[in-house]
Amino acid sequence: KVREIKVKGIITKSRLPDADYVINPYLGCQHGCIYCYSEFIKRFTDHREDWGEFVDVKINAPELIRVSKRYRNKRILLSSVTDPYQPLEAKYRLTRRILEKLVEEQPKIEILTKSRLVTRDIDVLKQFEDVTVGISISTLKEGYSRELEPKASLPRLRLEALKKCREAGIKTYIFISPIFPYLTEMEEIIELANPYADYLMFENLNLR
Repeated sequence: KVREIKVKGIITKSRLPDADYVINPYLGCQHGCIYCYSEFIKRFTDHREDWGEFVDVKINAPELIRVSKRYRNKRILLSSVTDPYQPLEAKYRLTRRILEKLVEEQPKIEILTKSRLVTRDIDVLKQFEDVTVGISISTLKEGYSRELEPKASLPRLRLEALKKCREAGIKTYIFISPIFPYLTEMEEIIELANPYADYLMFENLNLR
């Protein structure tokens, strides 16, 4: 269920320790990861669909970006409760248009995604003085990935995206998240990502 909506604001103050602000161009996420903690946002909406079965597209989001010097050198994360490069981004281009608006402002940009689509915007990302792209991965096995993260890019395509971003001169990291006991191939992921990641981050599985 895809719904186009208009919002009053798009840059919100962050409660995360490593970001000053967050931008979520979409409400909901097509990737439908069965372990996603962001499902909690359903409590604040009128959605009754399962997580991964609805997306609200904030169609006026790019128009809400104003150059004010307020965000210069502040760290902005895209995104905290959605994926800024989920499949619908190929159509709506909200993330790209938001980034284009922010170039003049020059905040510190951090992208976190499970999608190879991020490589489409390398040309815009390179216009920021401080930009980081993080790729999230939990397993290398495509069969498991399809069950755990139904509509996310396959693991090998995510690693290719990491490589392309790094080769373009963009700072990158791999986010091994969540770590599934007996399933996540920790050492192999590190070995494959290490040549193209400036650093690595890890997150335990939230058993809720």
